[in-house]
Amino acid sequence: MSSSLSAQEPGSGAAEIEGLTGAKAERIGRLIEVWGFVKYHHADALSGRMAMDQQFFDLYDNIDGAGSMQESDALLADWLDRIGIGEPCNPCAGDNLSEADEIAIIQPTNSWIATLPEPLALRAKAVFENRSSAAANFQIEPARGVRNSQFFNEPDYKATGRDEPALRMLAVARMWNALRYWFPYRDVMDDPVSEILQPAISEVLGAETQDAYKQALARFTTTSDDGHGVIMAYRSAISPSGDCFVPYTWRFVEGQLVVDGLQSHSDGDLRRGDVVRAIAGKSVNDLAEHYGQFLSASNEASRLNVLSSVLMQGECGAHEVSVDRDGELATVSVEWLPRAESGLDFSRGPGRGGETIQALDGGFTYVRFSQLRRSDLDQLVETANAGSGVVLDMRGYPRDFLVFALGGLLIDEPVEFARFTVPSPATPGLFTWTDPIALQPHADGRRISAPVVALIDENAASSPEYHAMAWRAAGVTLIGSPTAGADGNVSTMPLPLDGAGMRYSGIGVFYPDQQPTQRIGIVPDIMVKPTIEGISAGRDEPLERALEELRSMKDEQP
Repeated sequence: MSSSLSAQEPGSGAAEIEGLTGAKAERIGRLIEVWGFVKYHHADALSGRMAMDQQFFDLYDNIDGAGSMQESDALLADWLDRIGIGEPCNPCAGDNLSEADEIAIIQPTNSWIATLPEPLALRAKAVFENRSSAAANFQIEPARGVRNSQFFNEPDYKATGRDEPALRMLAVARMWNALRYWFPYRDVMDDPVSEILQPAISEVLGAETQDAYKQALARFTTTSDDGHGVIMAYRSAISPSGDCFVPYTWRFVEGQLVVDGLQSHSDGDLRRGDVVRAIAGKSVNDLAEHYGQFLSASNEASRLNVLSSVLMQGECGAHEVSVDRDGELATVSVEWLPRAESGLDFSRGPGRGGETIQALDGGFTYVRFSQLRRSDLDQLVETANAGSGVVLDMRGYPRDFLVFALGGLLIDEPVEFARFTVPSPATPGLFTWTDPIALQPHADGRRISAPVVALIDENAASSPEYHAMAWRAAGVTLIGSPTAGADGNVSTMPLPLDGAGMRYSGIGVFYPDQQPTQRIGIVPDIMVKPTIEGISAGRDEPLERALEELRSMKDEQP
């Protein structure tokens, strides 16, 4: 029996770090604030004439060694004197101010400048007032069409083989300033951006190993409270060791990790409805506490959903799994298998397997939306219109983007369903509203005439949430539980040392009336959650409720 599923040991937490005073973290924090401000506002930084990473390296050792905050601030004021304001702006960003009703999040710079000592505040204000109105610059370029931030000039220094405190702190500086200026949901983070910097500095500087450093940055990413927030390259440092998987699927239901019986590719003794209490000798509660600290999520249901997948991973071989079965504790041995041999379909979600479009009893059509492609739409229209109603199962991530292609088949006239907030390169930190996004009827008048309902839950994250907003506007009834609450095209801030990158939501997604979706998710019209009792009986309670709703709609038709 192997116990190698155990968690990789976490790096030293901020509270355990010795020898790093709060004053030192405060000095480095000021450096990161002022340097990031200059990077995204100063004319020479925006033109690429001033190499901002080198400026950081040149300043870092002096700030690190300063004997006081006053000495550190004097060094920064001297630097601002040396770089001046750069080439005079023409036109200037201040000449093109957004109207109040266009602003979703105000820029943070004026209020930040007001907190600085006067020598720094005066110099920072001069730089701020000289910023250009250009829509793109050397540091940031909006993505075509959607306009989320793109960062193309962030060297990773991987080829140099360097690993030193200044480079590690440059990673924190890039990440924090990305959240400060280019994150559309900073106003709904649990902790203000200003309060997450110094703890991150302390933990990163106290990390004694590469894994501890990666874990520290992963924890910092979670402070965004964003389901898109992740450093993909660091997964090996924040996941169970090993490349194999339990050949069963399980998920958190009613706060418990439950074997759902949807996919089982082993002759082991785990049964549908088993409540997992321990894996390889470690309690699920302890494992959840450890791995959960590295998972960025917009809401708790989404975090638990990701966590259930994380706990499926481990080293190849047999592991003891303790379960609560019918009120009694049992321990069974389960063989963790290589991914290819596990037979698991990680994209399936909790819905039915099988064909993409399925005929159910009663003339109802069931659609595995995660598998649906544009090429399937003709068949869907034909099948749906020959039946009594359609269930779109959105509990998973789609392979195709069908908002407008399928949405146009659900309506007779244009209907607005969303609007975005987008960043302003000319005024970092400012996010403005776009015009509403609308569905348009299919050009040839085709449409699905049968009633349509859609199933949603925490498995619907990002793209399926955007789809669900469109379906709701088109009159589709949403059934299930709230979605993951993480929508918006992803931006990636490249990091030094290893070529990794911090991903996060780069634009804000809202309803047309400016009501939010981030962290809240798409809330269903009819709330139905699975239960342990239902799973034990092999029932899909949300699907049952969806079919019940379609029968009711059918009965109401003339």
